[in-house]
Amino acid sequence: MIIDIPTPDEFELSATELLNTAWSQVINLLIEFEEVADFLEGDNISSEITPDGMNYIRLPQSDEIISENTEQYWKASKQTISIGLTLIQQAIEFYIKGKIVNISPYMLIDSVSSWPSKCNINDISFSSFKSIDAQDLIKVHNTICNSTERFDDTFINFYNEMRTLRNKLMHSVPKDINIRAEEVLEKILYVHNSFTNKSWNNDRKSFLNNTPTNSMEFFKSQRFHEPYILDQLYKEIKLTVEKLTPSIIKKYFEYDKKRYALLCPKCIEKLNELDFPHDSYEYHFKSFQEIDSSGVYRCIICDFSKSISFKDEECECCEKTCIDSETNQCLISGYVL
Repeated sequence: MIIDIPTPDEFELSATELLNTAWSQVINLLIEFEEVADFLEGDNISSEITPDGMNYIRLPQSDEIISENTEQYWKASKQTISIGLTLIQQAIEFYIKGKIVNISPYMLIDSVSSWPSKCNINDISFSSFKSIDAQDLIKVHNTICNSTERFDDTFINFYNEMRTLRNKLMHSVPKDINIRAEEVLEKILYVHNSFTNKSWNNDRKSFLNNTPTNSMEFFKSQRFHEPYILDQLYKEIKLTVEKLTPSIIKKYFEYDKKRYALLCPKCIEKLNELDFPHDSYEYHFKSFQEIDSSGVYRCIICDFSKSISFKDEECECCEKTCIDSETNQCLISGYVL
């Protein structure tokens, strides 16, 4: 008898975790590079006292030095990006396997000649059986599923391209592959959207809540746990919106980069619980956007929505007329009257 048969939910959960792991690797590269770029470009010019008592002022670097160091950074990041790509392909295969298992898990088992010895005598775990080859997953899925659920040519081409790319990365050291970090993020969003009805933000927040450190009861019980997770998600989505095209952001986040947006009052309230709250949020990412000129605003990060009416007066901090008449908070600067 075959035992320990995986469920569709288990395959989907594993696939989503693989996508999140790939996302973490790549988004952290982008976040780190932004900090490095700020330093090189002198966006935060600082004055420091050296150990010998001299006053040292950090000045912006030349374009040549910035370009040279940028190239060095992304060259050193190539392996991390490659690992992210292999994780995406593994996630796709798990998603497809989950859909096949939903119909019959036994369709994943390879030919009888490859079955474990004495499997007809002893109980054998499902994982001991050789699985069908990755190149056959699409064919098996499209053969046994309903016609409305078959993968279309666009996805099949994407799958084959990803599988070829993964094989190159796993079995050689290709010099002709140069994938940008932003492209990896787009691929993750495409795969996630192809297999789930959940928002990426919700799955991302769930993943961050269950990292090894954040899953510990000690940290979950701390007052800063939830705002810390929000702060990380806030940084990630801000950078994602900045780096990806308006059409991609609109499709996967329901956010229009070309339209006016405000600070989310719920996010600001939660972020202020951190031990290092921001004095002003005027230059922070505005995640709160009106839904179809309805007067109702929704945050793409925390999903909070609210009907907003504004006071007819300027904020002392930013001189904009974006003060919530109910809370007296400016949704541009975060300043409360």
